[in-house]
Amino acid sequence: MIDISLKEIKAITTPAEYKRGMDYYNRGLVVDWEFDKDEHTVFSTVQGTKPYIQEIDFYEDEIEGLCSCPMSYNCKHVAAVLIAAHYDKASNQNASTLTPSLSHSSIDWLQTIERSFFSGEKKQKPPEKKLLYILKKDDKNAMTVQPYGAQFKKDGSLSKSSNKYNVDAFLKTHTKQASFLSFEDVGLLTSISKLPHDHVENYSLEHAIPKDLLEKIIQTERCHWNAYDGPLISLGDPKTSSLSWTVLQDGSQKLTCETLGENEETFIDTAPKYINTKTGVCGALDLGLPEKLAFALLKAPTLNPLEADKVKEKLAQYSQSMPTPAPIPLPQKTEIIEAQNIKPIPHLTLYGENFIRGSYYYAQDKTGEITGCANLSFLYLGVPVGRIEHDSRPTLTSFDEGKVKATQRNFQAEKKHLLQLKQKHLFSLERYKATHNIKGHPWNSPIWDDFIAGSKKHEPGSKALTNAWDEFMVKDIPELQKKGWEITILDSFPHQILTADEGWYTDIEEGSGIDWFSFELGVNVEGEKTNLLPILLQALHDQNHAFHDEKAKITPETLWHFTMADGTKLALPAQRVQKMMSFLNGIFSYKELNKDGALMFSAMEAAQALDMQEITEHLNEEWQGSQKLLELGQKLKDFKGIEPVSVPKTVKADLRPYQQEGLNWLQFLRDYNFSGILADDMGLGKTLQALSHIASIKANDDRAKPVLIITPTSVAFNWQMEAEKFTPSLKVLVLHGPDRKENFEKVPDHDIVVTTYPLISRDEKFFLGQEFDTVILDEAQYIKNAQTKLNKTICQLNADHRLSLTGTPVENHLNELWAQFNFLMPGFLGSKKEFKKSFRDPIEKHQSTDIQKALARRVKPFVLRRDKNQVMAELPPKTVIVRNIELDKDQRDLYESIRISMHKKVAAAIAQKGLAKSHITVLDALLKLRQTCCDPSLLKIKAAQDIKKSAKLETLLDMLEEMIEEGRKILLFSQFTSMIKIIEERLAKKGIKHVKITGSTKDRKPPVEAFQKGDIPLFIISLKAGGTGLNLTAADTVIHYDPWWNPAVEEQA
Repeated sequence: MIDISLKEIKAITTPAEYKRGMDYYNRGLVVDWEFDKDEHTVFSTVQGTKPYIQEIDFYEDEIEGLCSCPMSYNCKHVAAVLIAAHYDKASNQNASTLTPSLSHSSIDWLQTIERSFFSGEKKQKPPEKKLLYILKKDDKNAMTVQPYGAQFKKDGSLSKSSNKYNVDAFLKTHTKQASFLSFEDVGLLTSISKLPHDHVENYSLEHAIPKDLLEKIIQTERCHWNAYDGPLISLGDPKTSSLSWTVLQDGSQKLTCETLGENEETFIDTAPKYINTKTGVCGALDLGLPEKLAFALLKAPTLNPLEADKVKEKLAQYSQSMPTPAPIPLPQKTEIIEAQNIKPIPHLTLYGENFIRGSYYYAQDKTGEITGCANLSFLYLGVPVGRIEHDSRPTLTSFDEGKVKATQRNFQAEKKHLLQLKQKHLFSLERYKATHNIKGHPWNSPIWDDFIAGSKKHEPGSKALTNAWDEFMVKDIPELQKKGWEITILDSFPHQILTADEGWYTDIEEGSGIDWFSFELGVNVEGEKTNLLPILLQALHDQNHAFHDEKAKITPETLWHFTMADGTKLALPAQRVQKMMSFLNGIFSYKELNKDGALMFSAMEAAQALDMQEITEHLNEEWQGSQKLLELGQKLKDFKGIEPVSVPKTVKADLRPYQQEGLNWLQFLRDYNFSGILADDMGLGKTLQALSHIASIKANDDRAKPVLIITPTSVAFNWQMEAEKFTPSLKVLVLHGPDRKENFEKVPDHDIVVTTYPLISRDEKFFLGQEFDTVILDEAQYIKNAQTKLNKTICQLNADHRLSLTGTPVENHLNELWAQFNFLMPGFLGSKKEFKKSFRDPIEKHQSTDIQKALARRVKPFVLRRDKNQVMAELPPKTVIVRNIELDKDQRDLYESIRISMHKKVAAAIAQKGLAKSHITVLDALLKLRQTCCDPSLLKIKAAQDIKKSAKLETLLDMLEEMIEEGRKILLFSQFTSMIKIIEERLAKKGIKHVKITGSTKDRKPPVEAFQKGDIPLFIISLKAGGTGLNLTAADTVIHYDPWWNPAVEEQA
């Protein structure tokens, strides 16, 4: 019994619905009702214009009544049932027989056929009124048009302001119609406005005036099929076809066109037509029948098997009675067999659906949460049918081998299965329609057959709802299957849970990169290998995972659930997984996976192979990895230090002690197949140490492949000169200049090949096709940006060994260090993303000294850096370095043109005046050539002003950045105050602080004090103004940008 008062019924319904409900109750229209005590749910039937089904749920604080009527929620039918429950006076009726009566739709259609021949022609009602025109078919196969005011964004998507075009508003304000309406649109809208339409403004074209209205709409080239972004409709050629009846899977019959192709359908407007729903091609359709008869036939409903014979009989009568005989297609004869006592098989289909928070219209342009849903159906003779509330057919049929089998539904059995489902805490999707737009379900029709796990309080996509589905998958599905339920899980269902087979595996092998090895750990799921590393590493980083809960109780039966990349769940034994995660946490916790889901590590991390061998043994598996990996790991673990090496006799220099240490270190890297950075201060002989190392390579193996040295353009020939001086036995080939490609074939015959950073990119194809013993990068900060083409090209070079020479491995941020090691030993510092997460962010953003020390320890064996203070006792009193710089093409061409012109001018002056009286002309020529070298803009001629780049200035700026980064205190001299101004402009752009003294400086004390105190690293001085009278003891480096006439002045400076 239900304890409910009339006051409570009034509270959940409107006064009008309550009054009508009381009337229905008094008239005895409550057919039956039944209360399920376990579920606190009433199932009932009320007779209205047809039988309506109700499901009324009683919660602690509310009553929720669902009905199959158009109102659907707490309607008069729900009120009538509750009133009947209050008075406990329900009447029960059961009627369901296998009677071959005609359905309402079939009767209406047969009357249409009859009227098409025997009734007089009715006067047609003048049809009623569109930008975009959307074509759709109605339920009677007639074409409709919906005017659509579409406004598009720049990206082609539809703006939220787009909507159905208000034809009624157009009629009222047609003299002020929207500016986007063309004259053509105004005429079409006027015609469309006269057509009959439904509540969503789909205007029927069945009796359109003019008759070619559809053709005119299509000719706008703004007419689409089914939606604004559907196929564009175009006019096609007429087609000829005929009609015949086709038997469907359930034995019902449908009238179809025999000769239409794939994706082609029939429809009617003012004449029979066809449309290709994929291509949008539309045209006339000749069925060989009188027009009215063709119209009527194209509106034929699908005939259920029980009425096919009666329809056939009626159509045959019509055919014989027609004034002009016409071949009306008749339904096929089918034999009907009644199947007795067929029990429904409950079938549950699990799928994913998109839930968008908000009302139907508000949520149209929003994205939502893909949430698990379950669709319930009952199988009779293999034919699915929904709940009685949704599909009230008492009889179901199927078609097999020319016979129709018919069976009566067992509603009591269906209700029992529905109760089993609700006991598993699955609830109707209907309750979400008030708060969400559910993509696969129209807002204006009830949802009877679809359910969701959890409760109404669980928001779609929430963890609580996910947990509810997980419990249903693990616990409830097996129980339902034991009770005879069939379960289908679609790929879209986001809560799938799989279990692993017994076999686990490890996969360790050499990769394709330089000194790489890969590691994979996984299980077999449904006979296929499944890599576990992605989900185990994710769990390691999730502090809420059970792995991090020290108090968690784990038994041999405990399962941990993991979410796979595709959203499915995997259940694994917790004890075994816990052991694996403990291993991984000590080895790879900071790493990320490659695109294949494997962990990658370099030879430097080979010691960890010993830990992976331990994992393999724990899994009772044999080691499947590389023996080379194990041997290298053991060697690194036992490493004892660097052994001294002998300087080859071919080196014509006495190495200072620190340079000998540098050579020892370079040879150590080679012996262990590692790479590194020689990062000594400028002037400490990095070039000599590198040349000595190359000489050692050739001394140990005279057949060694060439060594490739990549340098800035300005120092390429310095290497050749230094090699000639210190290692004259080494054959050096400099690939530079326009004729360099002619020397490509000579590369294998040389010990050293020198090229420049700009040329390595231009000659990429050649260099990537060569094999080198070693690649050495001079001024390696040129590759500090890992995203450049230069960096990527250099990283692809085929070399057995790699070295970098730079005084500033890091100039601005730690990514520059990562870029260096990405060239030297890819993966040593992890991927760029791993490095950022593990090192750069903690050091640069959080100033973590512990992480900074850890990074220093990690790179220390592979970076050798000495500054002048460390080796001061080994240095001579003063080191003079002449930096030779090659001019760029434009600057070189300018120099040559000035040289030629000034040569003629000087020759003419000497010929006319003699050398003694031509000094001014000679000095002017030299001045112009010197200015061209310093910076072309110093010349006041148009050809020079057009050249925007100076090789000498660019080299200076590179040197200054590196020296300042090293902590140098620099004096920069130039004789040209105009050149000093140009240098200052470039320094300002780079943010380099400086002070200066020129002839116009009145007070020298402030700039001198700022430099001496260490506040400013760079002092710019015009040679004449500051060459004397200054004592700048803080300086450790002097740069002469342009030499003075008098060497004594330079010496004084």
